[in-house]
Amino acid sequence: MIQRIFEFILRLLGKAPEIPSPGFLIDWSQIEVKKVENTAELTLKGIPLPFWIYSNPHNTNSMDGSFDLGHAPIITGNKRYIRTYARVGAWISWAKAEVARFHQIVEVGKDKDGWYCKTMGLNVGYIDPWKVRYNEITGIVLGILWTALDKEKNIYLGD
Repeated sequence: MIQRIFEFILRLLGKAPEIPSPGFLIDWSQIEVKKVENTAELTLKGIPLPFWIYSNPHNTNSMDGSFDLGHAPIITGNKRYIRTYARVGAWISWAKAEVARFHQIVEVGKDKDGWYCKTMGLNVGYIDPWKVRYNEITGIVLGILWTALDKEKNIYLGD
């Protein structure tokens, strides 16, 4: 509670506190842009498989301000990528109690069962009560396309 009051005071003074951001998971060398007539064509190269984009996440409002219904996260389920980049600031998808979730990692640690992370929806203000293990993480977010889709649209490329 004291932390939230401190952050509120900083914002009133025009000094927002530093919070971890998602990591740099796509290198500029992986982005190719070319002009095609009066438009631009964007290509992402070297994204590890499996890879997917989906546009119909559960609309819980927990990530509002950054991510909302219809927006399309670009996700890799590549286990090597997940082990390398699942750190504070990263956005992950995982399943807990058969419910798919999508939040930001705010804490990592180890206990008697090994590595875990704790997550939080950016619009919620509290840390989720469970520990997420590597084997529960289904993907790590590489980026977001702020699309205007109002129905489900999924793209998946497997190994």
